[in-house]
Amino acid sequence: MKKWIAAALIGAFLASCCAAAGAEVSISAQRAALYDPLTGEFLYSKLGEERAPMASTTKIMTALLILETLPLDQVYEIQPEWTGVEGSSMYLRAGERLTTEDLLCGLMLMSGNDAALALACAAGGSEQGFVERMNEKAASLGLENTHFESASGLDGPEHYTTAQDLARLTAYAMENPDFCRIVGQKYAKAGGRTMKNHNKLLFLSEEICGVKTGFTKKAGRCLVSAARRQGRLLIAVTLNGPDDWNDHQRLYQSAFSACQARPVFPGGRLGEVAVFSGRRSQTGLYCVGQTQGFLTDQEAERLEYTVLGPRFVCAPVRAGEQYGVVQAKIGEKVLFEEPVYYADSSEALPTPQKSFWSRAFGW
Repeated sequence: MKKWIAAALIGAFLASCCAAAGAEVSISAQRAALYDPLTGEFLYSKLGEERAPMASTTKIMTALLILETLPLDQVYEIQPEWTGVEGSSMYLRAGERLTTEDLLCGLMLMSGNDAALALACAAGGSEQGFVERMNEKAASLGLENTHFESASGLDGPEHYTTAQDLARLTAYAMENPDFCRIVGQKYAKAGGRTMKNHNKLLFLSEEICGVKTGFTKKAGRCLVSAARRQGRLLIAVTLNGPDDWNDHQRLYQSAFSACQARPVFPGGRLGEVAVFSGRRSQTGLYCVGQTQGFLTDQEAERLEYTVLGPRFVCAPVRAGEQYGVVQAKIGEKVLFEEPVYYADSSEALPTPQKSFWSRAFGW
C-alpha cells in the first residue's frame, strides 16, 4: 500500500475550540464529561476521573451485555422472584411471557430494576454471575475506574464509575444499532403496558438520541445522553447534577455552536500511480470531495489526509474506476474516508507475436 501524507488540510475536529468553550460552561453537576467518540477526546471534564456512584446509568452496561448475549425475540416466562424488586420498576408479573426486547425496553425506558434482575438471571444464571461478566467487560474496555455490584445500579460500597469511564462505555454501546434504537425510543409497548422514556431530553430536542437516567439518594441525579448534529455524535455525562437537563443542553451548545458543515476533502487530482504493461506509464488519481464534516474555522493544523492503494497497477485501467480510498486523519485516528478513482484510462500493450520456431520450441 502506498501512502501520501499531505500538508494540514483543516484543523482538529472540535477539540481546541470546544475545550475553550467548555471551560466557560457553568453546570450544576459535581462530576461531568463531554466526550467526542470519533476523536476519542474529552471536550469538557469536571472531576471526570473521580470515582462516584452511578445509580441506574449502570443499566447501559446491563443492556449492552444482554444485546451481545441473547436474541431479541427470545421469550421468557417471568419468575416470581424477579418481581417486586426494590426501586424503580416496569411492574413485571409472575407468569407473564415477555421477549428480551420487551425487557430491554422496560430496563432502559422505565429503568426497571425488575427487568434488570430478569435479564441478568436469564443471561447469567444469577445476578451475581451476570455482574461478574459486567466487570469482565469493563476491564476489557479499559474502564479502570469502574466496578459493578448489581445489574440495576442500587448503591453499594464497590459500585462506582467515573464520568469519563461512563462516557467511553456509552460511546462503545452506541455502536450497537439495537442499543441505539432502544434508548432512542420515546415510547414502547410490552405485555399490555405502554412505557414512556424517563429521559426528558428526548422530548426537548430532536438532536438527542438517548441514553439513560439514574437516581439514588447516594448518587443524586445521574444522566448520560447522546446528541447528534450534522452527523456529529457527542456523549455527555453528569453525576450528581441537580439541574442535569440544562447541564447537558449547555454542554452540547458550547461544543456545537463553534462548528459548521464544510467539505473535508478538497476534491480533484491527488497524484498519480504507475501503470504496468500499459500504453500510459502512469494514470492520475482523484476524489470527488463530497464528504462534509462539522468543523470549526479555528481548527487548521492537525487534520491530514492519506491516499491508500496499490504501489502500482496493471493495465488495463479505466477512468472512473475505483483505485483506493483517501482518509482524513488526526494522528492515527481515521475520521472520514472517501473513494479515490482513476483520472485516466490506460490500455494494455499488445502481446508480442512469437515466431514459428519459438512456438515450435514451446510445443
